[in-house]
Amino acid sequence: HEVYEDVPFMLLDSVEAIDSERIAALVDHFEQYPSFLVAALLPEDAQALDSAYDRVKWGDGVASSA
Repeated sequence: HEVYEDVPFMLLDSVEAIDSERIAALVDHFEQYPSFLVAALLPEDAQALDSAYDRVKWGDGVASSA
């Protein structure tokens, strides 16, 4: 099924059990399908991604507006 045609959003989370290189390959693979791909990664895993990807950093001094 081409679910990405109806739901243009994909979230990758809890992938820290996979090594950084495989996470980067997974993101590279899936980025071709949805319009929006969000990957929640540990900082050390995010370093393996190409710098062309947009990043949002969450850390000290940042508060949720929920």
